[in-house]
Amino acid sequence: MKKIFLYILAGSLCFSACKKDDDVERYVEPEDIATQNNYDDQAIRKFMDENYLDVQGNIKAFSATDTADDHQKKLSELNPQTLPSGTIYIMRDGAQPSPGEEIKESDIIKIMGRSYACLAGESNGNVSFIAQTTF
Repeated sequence: MKKIFLYILAGSLCFSACKKDDDVERYVEPEDIATQNNYDDQAIRKFMDENYLDVQGNIKAFSATDTADDHQKKLSELNPQTLPSGTIYIMRDGAQPSPGEEIKESDIIKIMGRSYACLAGESNGNVSFIAQTTF
């Protein structure tokens, strides 16, 4: 019985001694909404300059080592449109039929989309997206 108690005591001491004591720095929102809006605008511009649309319409980051994406246009070069709400959208060339057909009552429309919510922040003087969540 004494050995079991001794082993439990030694184990609990090991676990409590090995506990990580470092405090993880958490994101703190700026006090001024204009500062956050500025961060958002800078991060969006940076994101649109560092990414492109592949042939399937997926957003991909440019690779510094792979030359296959060197001929792709940046997202910022694809005529992005900004809605009054601040939402930015891009119409991919060839994604819409031209001329389009009139929608009838018997037609079935399937819509596919992928959305992400991103948080812009400043770290060491560099403004970028610091978190991305599927929306």
